[in-house]
Amino acid sequence: MFSSSAKKIVAGGFFKQAPVLFLLAVILAWYAKSASAEEQGYFAPPEQNQCSMQFVYGQDAFDKHAAVKTSPVKFSSITGSFRFDSQTKTVSKLRIAIDVDSLVTSDRDTGWVMVGPEMFDLNSYEEISLDKLSPTTITGTPSKATAKLTIRGASKPFEMEIKLLAVEDNAIGFGVLGKERFVSLALQGSINLADYNMTALGSDGIYLGNQLLLAITLKGVKQ
Repeated sequence: MFSSSAKKIVAGGFFKQAPVLFLLAVILAWYAKSASAEEQGYFAPPEQNQCSMQFVYGQDAFDKHAAVKTSPVKFSSITGSFRFDSQTKTVSKLRIAIDVDSLVTSDRDTGWVMVGPEMFDLNSYEEISLDKLSPTTITGTPSKATAKLTIRGASKPFEMEIKLLAVEDNAIGFGVLGKERFVSLALQGSINLADYNMTALGSDGIYLGNQLLLAITLKGVKQ
């Protein structure tokens, strides 16, 4: 049993700390409310993402039947961010940066073509960027979307398909802070080389294609 003096000390200590505990509760409540808001920001670090490109001939290409099939090249450094509304399944404010120097391919000739002066021109332009995405609601099937694609310093509208791959909770998250912790997206579209004054000519003098198929997978972590 506590003595009367001990009870006073315990009670006094509690009431002295009450304002601090109340402030802490207010901060946690505010943070939880913010975390449970419908639209959240997500950051996709390089190690979570994938990006590949492959030369193809479009349906309107005169010599499409003579196309040389090339293996997809990959980029190991791609960073992204976006906002996602879990209630409406809407993606907005997408921003993707691809480091041209991170290109990886087993085909040395295709690799040199990709980073050479007739294509991405690595010596002058180190980054390919995608942003200005119109808010896009993703249905059960891939949804059409338009963004701005910048290559070699030139920006053009880029039509693509965007698909919601997964929305995952984090089991070790605190309450709503672990809800919808990860959101994964897949994007795909075709780049017309002529739009960016690019030419894909192999070392043997054969054109590799007049378009590039761009495929990107992002895994965003809620911020």
